[in-house]
Amino acid sequence: MSTTLADTIQTRGEAILRALFFWETDEKHLGLIVRGFHYSIVYSAVIMYVLIHIFYPSYWNLFSFFIFYSLIFFHHIVCGGCMVTKMEQRLLGDRKCVTDPLLELFRIDATPDMSDSIFVLLSAFVMFFLTCEIICRSLLKFTDWFS
Repeated sequence: MSTTLADTIQTRGEAILRALFFWETDEKHLGLIVRGFHYSIVYSAVIMYVLIHIFYPSYWNLFSFFIFYSLIFFHHIVCGGCMVTKMEQRLLGDRKCVTDPLLELFRIDATPDMSDSIFVLLSAFVMFFLTCEIICRSLLKFTDWFS
């Protein structure tokens, strides 16, 4: 039986989670803990991107955010999606994605596949604009213009 990289990461990630939260034996509670951390990190990254442009528009802050997001984006591409989301879905037994709260906010009924597609589209969209911004600020020598 051959295991893929995604399966290995997911299995090892769950083992690490069980070691960290050793007192939690219920899989649903463990899944809710993971989902809470995951959603808070994703939405705080969006807020951090906005705050980088409003309060402290330093090139190096943007560049470090770009490196961080690039690693996450390529992780999604290589593993066929977010491993944390797949862990949550396996622990909770549902197919919710990070974009589901936004779709529910705008009262859009979406299938799980549609929700995953919207997530990949938004992620690629953000990566495209981050890349364009880094390239433009580097080529136009705006690296320390706002600092």
